[in-house]
Amino acid sequence: MSKKFDCNDIRDFLTPKLKPSYMEEGCGSSMTLDLETSDPIKLCTKFLGAFRAMHIWFHSAHVMTKGTSFSGDHELLYGRIYNEVTDQLDGAMEKILGLTDDESLLCPKEMTNSTQLALDLYDSPSNSSAHNIALTALQIVENFLTVLEIGYRVKKHHGMMTLGLEDFMASLANTHEGYVYLLRQRSKSNLD
Repeated sequence: MSKKFDCNDIRDFLTPKLKPSYMEEGCGSSMTLDLETSDPIKLCTKFLGAFRAMHIWFHSAHVMTKGTSFSGDHELLYGRIYNEVTDQLDGAMEKILGLTDDESLLCPKEMTNSTQLALDLYDSPSNSSAHNIALTALQIVENFLTVLEIGYRVKKHHGMMTLGLEDFMASLANTHEGYVYLLRQRSKSNLD
């Protein structure tokens, strides 16, 4: 991978700055999540920006995948993730608007800014090897799980977690953990 990426990049993007303990491998950081000063409403825009960035990135990966695993990667891996993320993003936007009644959180200008910040954290699938695309895809999904965890903790702390939102976020986490499995298997380069 051409970019040097570490866990602090996603933390800096999200602010608050904590990667969940279950994802601490290799981080070596003792940052703590300041739940009291974390703004759960502003975090919604960053969450949607990260989600939209993943949507755009996987759409590109779906189209630009190449090599001997093209057919499987194109349709069954990146195509599947891209199509499912499209529906998930739509549901997230509806959920946020339904719970907050704040249309400014869905402002396309704000979302575009947050999306670009998130995309800048990763290699583009353009002119990347099939293996690098798989590694970057894995990194994006693992970091999205961090985004979900932070959002969950902040909403819960501020008493903004509804049963439906908790179910929605848990469902997203479950689905994306499945993507981690698929992408880890795809990104293995040493096959015996």
